[in-house]
Amino acid sequence: MAATGGGTDNSEAIVSFVGSRDMLALLDHDGLVTRMFGASGLDPFSAFPSLVSGNSKEDLYRHLQHYIHAKFDPSTNITHVEVEAFSPDQAQAIAFRVMQASERMVNALNDRARANIIESAQQEVDTATRSLETTLDKLNRTRNDLRVLEPKLEATAAIKNSSGVASELARSNVELAQMLRVAPNSPAIGQLRARRTALEAELSRQVAATAGAPNSLASRIRPYEELNAQRDIAEKRLLAASMVLAGARANANRAQLYVERISQPNRPDEPRYPRAWINLLIVMALTIAVLWIVRSLSELFLAHD
Repeated sequence: MAATGGGTDNSEAIVSFVGSRDMLALLDHDGLVTRMFGASGLDPFSAFPSLVSGNSKEDLYRHLQHYIHAKFDPSTNITHVEVEAFSPDQAQAIAFRVMQASERMVNALNDRARANIIESAQQEVDTATRSLETTLDKLNRTRNDLRVLEPKLEATAAIKNSSGVASELARSNVELAQMLRVAPNSPAIGQLRARRTALEAELSRQVAATAGAPNSLASRIRPYEELNAQRDIAEKRLLAASMVLAGARANANRAQLYVERISQPNRPDEPRYPRAWINLLIVMALTIAVLWIVRSLSELFLAHD
C-alpha cells in the first residue's frame, strides 16, 4: 500500500502503527491471533502460550512481531506488509485486518490534522465577529444618545446652512456699503444694519452649534467617529480572518493523507515454511559435524592411551 499526500513521516507512522500494541488489539479483538498461535500441532517455538514464547500479553505482542513485517520504501513511497501464519486463510485474514486498521488510522490522522489546522483560524473568526458585534452595539447606543441617525449627514447639513447664512451676510454687507455711498441719509440704512446684525448673530450661533462650543455637533459626534473607525477596523479584521479560514480549509483538504492499495492481500498458494530440503541439509550437516567431533575425540583419547 502507498501513503500519498502526507510525506515520508506519515508513511513511517503507518509502519510504526503496524508494529504497535494497538494493532495487536485490533487484530485479536475476536481472538483470531490467539486461536492461530494456540492451535494444536505447533512446536513450542511457534505456539503461544508456551515455555519458549511465554504467556503474558507482552509476550504475545513480542511473539507477533516475528509474523508481521512492515517496511517503507522511500524510493517508491510504498509500504510493504508481509504476514506469516500457519494457514493461507489465516495469513490473508490478518493481512486484510492490517490494511483496514491502517486505513482507519490514516482517517483519524486526517481528522485530527484538519481540526488542528482549522481550529485556530476559526477561533480568530469568532473573536473578530464578537469584536464587530460589540462595536456595532456601542455605535447604535451612541446614535441613540446623540439622537441622530447619521451624524455625518447632519454635519453636512449644518455646514450647508452656515454657508447660506454667510452668503446672505456678505450680500447684506455689500448692499449696506453701496447704500452708505449712494444715499448716506436713507432710512433703509437702519434696516440693512439690523439685518446684518441678525445675520451675524445667526451665523455665530450656527458656527458654535457646529464646532467650538462644548455642546457643538463636532464635540458630540467625536465618540461616534471613534466608534466608526473601530467598526472599520473590526470589519477588516473579520474579512482577513475569514480569508485565512478559507485558506486553512483548502490547505487541510490538500494536506490529507491517503492510503492506496497497490495490491490486495493475496492468499498464498503454497507454504514458505518449513523448508524441507534446507532443514534436511542442516540436520545432515550437524550430524556429520557431531560424528566428526566424536571421531576426533576418540582418536585423541586412543592416541593418548
